This record gives sequence, C-alpha cells and structure tokens, in this order.
Amino acid sequence: LFVDSPTNPNIHFFRAADTSALPGPPTKPLIYNITDTSVTITWNQNNKIGSSSILGYQVEMFSRETLLGNNTPRNSRGWVVVSKRVHQTHFIVKSLIPGITYMFIVRAENSHGLSTPS
Repeated sequence: LFVDSPTNPNIHFFRAADTSALPGPPTKPLIYNITDTSVTITWNQNNKIGSSSILGYQVEMFSRETLLGNNTPRNSRGWVVVSKRVHQTHFIVKSLIPGITYMFIVRAENSHGLSTPS
C-alpha cells in the first residue's frame, strides 16, 4: 500500500462526510395493512436532523429470493431501494410476491447524505 502526500498537487484527495452532519436513523419500521402483494410501512423520525433539514426518507427492502415484481429491478436479489425522498413517515410497498419473506429498513436523508439504517 502506498499513500501519497496530502500536499501532492497531482492527487485529488476526498474527505469522508462528517457523520455529525448526517441525520439520525428513523425508528424501526412497523408493518401494517398486510395483503398478499402489499404492506404499509410506518416509522418515526429521529430528533437528530444533522446539519441541514430532512429531504425525505429512503425505503429499502431485502429478500434472499429473486424478485420479479413490477416495482423492482429485474432479477434483483438482496437489498433493493424501493423509493427515495419519501416525504411522509409511511409508505405502501406494492407488487410483493406471495410466499416471499421481506425485510425493510428506512434511512433519513439530508443534504449531507443518508443516515444509518433504522
């Protein structure tokens, strides 16, 4: 491993985001209105908004099986971003496949980036 000098003008260094500028994670999502193909997810915001206002929430879902629903990338498996910049603290996930187990997380977003998962 070779690390260049931070004063080398030919190298562009980037600093990681200051985590204190990021929002705190929302509460663990709760699941309501479960049907064969949809669920309603709700959560509460964290009191820590970071260094700028909350822009919205990112909802992510996980499945070990390959997902072929209308709202997921074809043949996606693992964590999938279902929706970005959700402005409410609830979201309806549609086009779920009966018999598949899903997990959901929510992240808050401000102008500095995304929070850790709920």
